[in-house]
Amino acid sequence: MIKPAQNSFRYVLLGVIVIATLAACDIAKDKEDEFWLFKGPIMGTQYSITVVVNHNAESNPAIDMSRFELDKGVVEVMQATNQIMSHYISDSDLSLLNSEPSGTAVVVTPALATILAVSKRLSEQSNGAFDITLAPVIDAWGFGPAGEINERPSPEALESLRKKIGYQKYKVVDNTVVKLAEGLTFNLSAIANGYAVDQVSNYLTKQGFGNHLVDIGGELRASGKNQEGGGWRIGIEKPHVLGGLRDVIELTDRAVATSGDYRNFVELDGQRYSHTIDSKSLNPVLHRLASITVVHENATEADGLATAILAMGDVLGIEFAREKGLSFYAMIREGDDEYSVVVSDDLHPLLYDKDQ
Repeated sequence: MIKPAQNSFRYVLLGVIVIATLAACDIAKDKEDEFWLFKGPIMGTQYSITVVVNHNAESNPAIDMSRFELDKGVVEVMQATNQIMSHYISDSDLSLLNSEPSGTAVVVTPALATILAVSKRLSEQSNGAFDITLAPVIDAWGFGPAGEINERPSPEALESLRKKIGYQKYKVVDNTVVKLAEGLTFNLSAIANGYAVDQVSNYLTKQGFGNHLVDIGGELRASGKNQEGGGWRIGIEKPHVLGGLRDVIELTDRAVATSGDYRNFVELDGQRYSHTIDSKSLNPVLHRLASITVVHENATEADGLATAILAMGDVLGIEFAREKGLSFYAMIREGDDEYSVVVSDDLHPLLYDKDQ
């Protein structure tokens, strides 16, 4: 989708999923194992949820739950998450917290407290490469609720925002949050989709649907087995606006998140700027790392870690991933439509031979 605004063009590639599922959704359904597929818009993006329903499983509560009931329950989980974490909804839990003055002890929902605490830990681990307090900088570059911009922000304007940002400037104790700097606000867009994926996956499991694949905006969690009884096959897309399959991994009971510099960017006076912000320079990142995919035990942390690595770049980011023992698949830009690939050792066995 292309939105022109005088000299500014912002490209948001809605519907282009960095990780494309290759599970057997087109296999004919039968009474033994049936696929239920749910799709739709949510949280400013798209979701796709595939559920395997085993009608012969003993004591399976899924037998007594209709497809309509499950679909309704899944949507309610996503809507509840959006109401907590959206910075576009004026009365969301996050927006209400953002409106509170600094120095005030604010009691928030357990969900919001959890995501703020996880975000702070990821910021500490990444030395600030991941930082949810960059909200005013994100707005200044035209990637937030404030909307598009027609010219790049001046260095002076960006520097003036430093006093309002910094992951060290808030505390979370139990369900209480205290902002320690005037004007400090949060933007959870780099981790909210992953959190929503985990919430939906947990909900499906509790309802008795242990075999499923949840995809929200390209962040995924694969649970159990697909209809064929094997792992879920996940396609890694080429980091290009036209997409195309680069590789395939096969996963069970793991989550996947991808960050790239090609899906969401703004073009100002002929120069393209990525939506990922360098917390040190306060400018969009400039490096050769085009795409980073992280495989993790949960989608929340996979989402945040992928963002952190992309912000660090092809050298520091990959060093960080290796030091932390992360499972990752990185694509580094070598030229026009030319990429080299760096894969963690533990992920090599999970690469699926597409020619089998």
